[in-house]
Amino acid sequence: MKNIEKEIEQFIQENREDMINTACRLVRIPSAACEDDSGYPYGRACAEALDYLDVLAKQYGLETEMYDYQGLEIRFPQKSPGKRVLFAAHTDVVPPSEGGFYPAFGGTVDRNYIIGRGAVDDKVPLLAVLFAMVYLQKKHVPLWIDVRLFCGSHEETDMKDILYYLERAGQPDLGLAVDDDFPVTNGEKGVLKFVLRMAEKDGACGNDVVEKLLTDEKGELTGIHVVSETMGETVCCVKQTGAGECRIDARIPVELPVAKARERVEEFAKKSGMEFEVLKEEDGYYIAGDRGAPKLLTDLYNEVTGADEVPYVMKGCTYARHFRCGCGFGAGDPHEKKPFQEGHGGAHQPDEAHNIDVFFNAVKMYVLGILRLNAYYTEGQ
Repeated sequence: MKNIEKEIEQFIQENREDMINTACRLVRIPSAACEDDSGYPYGRACAEALDYLDVLAKQYGLETEMYDYQGLEIRFPQKSPGKRVLFAAHTDVVPPSEGGFYPAFGGTVDRNYIIGRGAVDDKVPLLAVLFAMVYLQKKHVPLWIDVRLFCGSHEETDMKDILYYLERAGQPDLGLAVDDDFPVTNGEKGVLKFVLRMAEKDGACGNDVVEKLLTDEKGELTGIHVVSETMGETVCCVKQTGAGECRIDARIPVELPVAKARERVEEFAKKSGMEFEVLKEEDGYYIAGDRGAPKLLTDLYNEVTGADEVPYVMKGCTYARHFRCGCGFGAGDPHEKKPFQEGHGGAHQPDEAHNIDVFFNAVKMYVLGILRLNAYYTEGQ
């Protein structure tokens, strides 16, 4: 495998400036989803980001299909008869926060980082997959599997974009979200965000209940606490949002379906004389990490890097939860230490910054991952 690694590294070196400039241009598009008068589902800037990738992919000899500006699919022009492997990333970003030292959409290069909102989440990782596909296309590498890349526009809000796409394109045989760190994310907890408020806000009894909820970080009071061997336990972030009112963001292991958790909270609310409002409800997922694609990709990562990592359950939400069979695969370095002050440089933080070497290493990992999956699925035939 060392020979192919050297070839990939040579490709990266030859295209280094083009890859960096491409990433900077994409970061400079202020693609925070919104409603405007453009006629596009998520606003003019989100459409501009998809259009940019559409033109870019075609310039490199790849095929594209626009799904009504919900998202863009990029694929190889050669038809492949095998399993469909879908990489999924997004171009929409969380609106920029205050306190940054760099322009939010500057696409600035400094200290070997590409800096700007969306660099980490999720524009540079998306481009890592795209350039892996460009490498395979330029080298005329034959693939039995059908590799595609979905570029979404509403992941940060409600993921209606991926649902729209999957309804029309169908479920892949394997879905890989590109939205966290290597090696493999093999689970995400379910999400239940809700508000509890007292019907009688000035009642002393009601205030007592709210006070207890504010310290209930495991969901024990509301009946949604569960302990999982694979996913840990329920975790609740509770904030008081008014007199006799609190907002709760609960992350729940898949052993307790979110619909069942909602019923338990609703029952608690009735008994406590509280109003119950659901803000978000989304099931999580879990896939065994010791077999199949998760094990294959984890073993590959450890082989290439010399690490001894294992699949892990992540805190956040990605497209992976919407695949019948899927997980997360990169693109970040789990041990990276960024040279920025605390609270800066990470996803959704001021001065969001993606390391250029991590970007290039991800390109290599995606090429090798595609080749390893191709061999894996071919052997199964």
